[in-house]
Amino acid sequence: MSEFSCVPNMWPCGVSCIAVVVLLVTSARSAVLAQHLIYKCCQDGYYLNNKEECVKGGPLQWAPAVYSPSIKGFLHPGTVPPDWHYQLSRPKQCARPTFAYYEPNVYPPFVLVPNGSLILTSEVSVPIPPENYCIDYSGALICFEQNFTENDSITVQKCCGIGGEYSEVKESCSPAEKDHPDFKTIQLKTVERFPDCSEPNYVIGGKLNTTHWLQEDGTLKDTGGRLLPKTQYCLEKILEYPEQPIHIFTCPPRVKPRHAHDIRFTLYPMGLFLSVFFLAVTLIASCLLPSTYHVLHWRCQTNHVACLLIGDLLLAVTQLSSDALQGPACIGIGMFIK
Repeated sequence: MSEFSCVPNMWPCGVSCIAVVVLLVTSARSAVLAQHLIYKCCQDGYYLNNKEECVKGGPLQWAPAVYSPSIKGFLHPGTVPPDWHYQLSRPKQCARPTFAYYEPNVYPPFVLVPNGSLILTSEVSVPIPPENYCIDYSGALICFEQNFTENDSITVQKCCGIGGEYSEVKESCSPAEKDHPDFKTIQLKTVERFPDCSEPNYVIGGKLNTTHWLQEDGTLKDTGGRLLPKTQYCLEKILEYPEQPIHIFTCPPRVKPRHAHDIRFTLYPMGLFLSVFFLAVTLIASCLLPSTYHVLHWRCQTNHVACLLIGDLLLAVTQLSSDALQGPACIGIGMFIK
């Protein structure tokens, strides 16, 4: 009996030991899960160069800029949230991450928030999770999620295609000087194409996420709630204004064509030429009276009649010429009429 008498007394201790072990394991696991894992692109003392390679020369200790919504400001320089845990790794969500790098004397392209998400300054409404980027002293490598498949029929037209942007000086597409992350936030597949317009002329109709907003079906909605079909616009950055958001290229506003046989456009010039004839007669008659040359009223009347004559004559020419009047002649006549 003595051999088994100690068994009942051992159970309370065994149960207590097991409970303590389980509690410690659970607490340790909870502590790990509570940490936010932040990935670094390079080890301490190294940094990313323009070839996205880790080279020696970076600081041994550094911290990214962290914006805290709770305090409505940035954390103290050199500090990060206490629940952050660093790990050396690059994002594996895409084959070629985008390098968003810091530029001197320029607002940073992104900031981090305490939960580990990365926020682009050009698109604050689309946070990027920690597994989709790695940070570095010189910037960050970012994988932008693209929620589409190769067979997806919903596309967005990018005017100059991948690696291109529009130059206002050249009035054509040019190779992009740097990789803009703005397009990576678009959750639709992009194709290289300009709008389907009746004439090869385009106008800038607004800016993305400022005057127009992209919808899930590829259309654009403006501030008035009007929808623009996806074939009637294309999106592009402008080379000369890299700090501005994506611009929207659309077709020129449709102007109702003038009817070639509209009788009004025949009567108007005839009436103007008739007015020019009588004004010319009035001017000639005034000049045939030398005795009135010194009268101030005569001088004012003569100047007024001469101005009316020139204005009506140019306006009649404009009415008759219609669309045939273009270039410097059109601009010059318009300035004289004004």
